[in-house]
Amino acid sequence: MRLRFKIARCSLVLAALLYLGVPLETATGFPLDPTRSYLSELAASDQPNSSLFRIADAVAGGLVVLGCLVMAHRGVQRDRLRAATLLTLGVFGLGTIADVVFPMACAPSASERCAAADVAGTLGSVHALHTVASVIALTAAATTAVLLSLTAVKTPQGPGPLQDSSGSRRRVVCMYAVTGLVIASSVLVTAMSMSHAATGTLPFGGGIAQRAQTLGISVMLCGVPFWLDRRSTRPTTEFSSENTVVSIGVLATAAVGVVGALGANFALVLWFSS
Repeated sequence: MRLRFKIARCSLVLAALLYLGVPLETATGFPLDPTRSYLSELAASDQPNSSLFRIADAVAGGLVVLGCLVMAHRGVQRDRLRAATLLTLGVFGLGTIADVVFPMACAPSASERCAAADVAGTLGSVHALHTVASVIALTAAATTAVLLSLTAVKTPQGPGPLQDSSGSRRRVVCMYAVTGLVIASSVLVTAMSMSHAATGTLPFGGGIAQRAQTLGISVMLCGVPFWLDRRSTRPTTEFSSENTVVSIGVLATAAVGVVGALGANFALVLWFSS
């Protein structure tokens, strides 16, 4: 069984490296303005490096699905919360693959005509399906982050990575920090996107926030096998006062994450504009 988790870890870590996108964006010389563009625009049909980014996303999505299938053993299936976490993560992987199958017709941040056509809905069904797939994938990623946070509320029986010990507490704090980043950045990117829906592009700094979201998801992918280790799949049904504190910690972490994401986004905007 440990071999299964080693395979899952390798799959998800490799998926995280491919999904991150920023290293590949840097290697290609930042074809689009990183302060205003979505990373997925680099895979648009009219972009010169479209095939490169689409292959990376397709392999990443496939590896995520593989990792989820490997971890979906009997022990996890008996734990509904962890099973739901793997299910939503698998949906994220499938959504990422769908993004590749249905690429954007053009990059709105690079062309006013493309942005106007995007707002008007005249870029065709494939472009529209890309939008739907992206929404599903990112919603699934944010849901996975929420479910991961909830897995630590219950104290597991027996040895495990989320057991009540100093080492496990550090892992829990790390998990809350990562999931808080994913949730906060997802909310921030969604708000920025909706606020400029009439223009078809992200506002200045929105691209940085979206890349922070991608970073959070990538780190979360690396952590999932450790946080859902099979040795911690037998939670108790009793909640102690410490569980209540942990629950409050989840909310506090999310709040701090929102403030931190806003502050980091503002700082990066100033840095890029200087």
